[in-house]
Amino acid sequence: MHIRYQRQSALWALLVMLLCFCLGGGAWYYFFVYPRYGIHHEELLAPDTALRLVFKPVLVQKYVSSLAPTGSSLIPGIPKVSSMQTMHFRTEWIHKMPFEISFLLDQRASDQLGVLFFVKEHPSSESFADLLESGGFFSRTRPVIWERGRISSYGSRSLVASGTVHIPRTAQEQLSRLHPHYAPLQAPAVQGYHFLEAALNNGNGTLIELLGAFDTPLRPAIQQKTKQELIALSPLITEVFMSISLVKADLLQIRVKIHCKDSSDTAEVLEGVLNTAYDVAAHAKGEGFTLYWDGDREGDKVYLEGELSDFESKIRRALGGK
Repeated sequence: MHIRYQRQSALWALLVMLLCFCLGGGAWYYFFVYPRYGIHHEELLAPDTALRLVFKPVLVQKYVSSLAPTGSSLIPGIPKVSSMQTMHFRTEWIHKMPFEISFLLDQRASDQLGVLFFVKEHPSSESFADLLESGGFFSRTRPVIWERGRISSYGSRSLVASGTVHIPRTAQEQLSRLHPHYAPLQAPAVQGYHFLEAALNNGNGTLIELLGAFDTPLRPAIQQKTKQELIALSPLITEVFMSISLVKADLLQIRVKIHCKDSSDTAEVLEGVLNTAYDVAAHAKGEGFTLYWDGDREGDKVYLEGELSDFESKIRRALGGK
């Protein structure tokens, strides 16, 4: 009888241990593994969302953490100051970066684009909202005009902020001339499996609106002549998808796929986008980076592939290292 009781107790103990293991493993998967890939903003998509820009910082977490000083991962809140910094820089967050940072732009009106900013926080990180607001994010991201100048909680460990960006009159006139017929849009597809993904539905000429609205920040990287070439090419382009992945230390791989309306348009589109890529490469060289591009076309698609390097030392210094 005593032996039977011991066996039952051992069996119950084993079952409890298995249950705890399953619950613990499930919780670990749900909070730390599952959010690493895919996207988490689908339910927030506004009608006529034309651009989705998705960052997955967690996919480069190990690499970025390796560039930071060792102490910054052990002692939270210690500011690191380097020659590249003009103020204290909080470093504790870089060791538990967000699972997702997204910008969603929609064509809500003829004179403006709607902007939704979304962050899926790491479940055990410091408050990313505090980091954004103390760092002056909302005052530095012009030309976006944020509605409240702050970010709000949304669901479990998610943050959102809304804003608009004005489309200049010149861009509005170019849009009316080159894309005279407006049609409802489907949000372009993203996957969430790369460090950065950008997807554009250009059915209503969002490319022209973006080039006009962000003319000032883009001006150093894209020459005015190249910008006008892109605007003229807009009616030939239906969709654009770009991905950026960290393939090894100090090397990012950039891939761009452009869908054209017709296969006869690809030669002209390839020339135009290569001119843009070469402008960006020249600007990158002036900033101390190395960027190479190659392009090709197949059927009604244009492909670009680039490699960006020589950024590691700048990140290391920015994080307080040497």
